[in-house]
This record gives sequence, structure tokens and C-alpha cells, in this order.
Amino acid sequence: MGYRMGSIVLSLLFTLLGVGTLWQSLGIRNNGENLGPTFFPNTLAVLVIVFGLIILVRTIKAKNEIVSIDNKKQVFATIGLTIAFFIAWSLAHRLYFVWLFIYIMALYAFYKQQELKKVRVLLIGLALAGGVTIFIYYVFGVLIMVNF
Repeated sequence: MGYRMGSIVLSLLFTLLGVGTLWQSLGIRNNGENLGPTFFPNTLAVLVIVFGLIILVRTIKAKNEIVSIDNKKQVFATIGLTIAFFIAWSLAHRLYFVWLFIYIMALYAFYKQQELKKVRVLLIGLALAGGVTIFIYYVFGVLIMVNF
């Protein structure tokens, strides 16, 4: 696939992702606060839409180049794990943090599969997945009060 076509497809996908995120975030209950639970997702969604459109316009003006993906296995595995995460999350909303922990750990295990037999590497993966999950829970669940 050429650079231009790939970039057009990806910029359209990111723009659609931003529109979908904005659409979903408009359904979040806001308690009348200025910086309530809708502020962060709305801001990110608008930024994704704007940057997606900027990339689309720049790509249309650019020359077409041939681009090869060296690590197709890693790219498709990451996309597959991400899709599986979103499917699991949509099927069981209340288990979001469990799915998040599993998703991060699965990505870590996939990218470190050669070294995963070492206890230290496994502990780093568990700490990373746990730390990110706790951070997201604290920021979004406690401070911003977003209900997952």
C-alpha cells in the first residue's frame, strides 16, 4: 500500500474515532460542573478530529511513496488485542479495570515474550499493568468520577 493511501485511510479512521468518542462522551452525565467528567473526553475527541483532518489535508497535498511494514505480526497482534479489549469492555462494563489490566499485561507479554521467562521481567510487567490500571482508576474513577 502506498504512503498516501495508507495515510488517508488512517486519518479518516482517526477522525471517525474522534467523532465516535465525542458522540459517546456527550452521553456522560455532567453534574453542572465546569470541568466535569465530560471535559477530558470531549477535549481529546475534538483534538483527535482536528489532527485527523490536518493529517488528511497534508496527505492529499503530499506525494505518494511506497511504505513497507517491517513488523506486520506485531502490528496485527496489537490491533487484534486492542479490538479484543474493546469487545470485552463492551460486553462487561463493570470489569473495565480487569480488562485494562489484562490488556496491558497481554501487550507487555507479547512484546517481551522472549524475556518473559525471567521473574524480573514478569514482575516489571505486572507492576506496569497494575500501576497504569491504578493510575487510570484514580484519575478517572476517583478524581473525575467517570463511571466505567
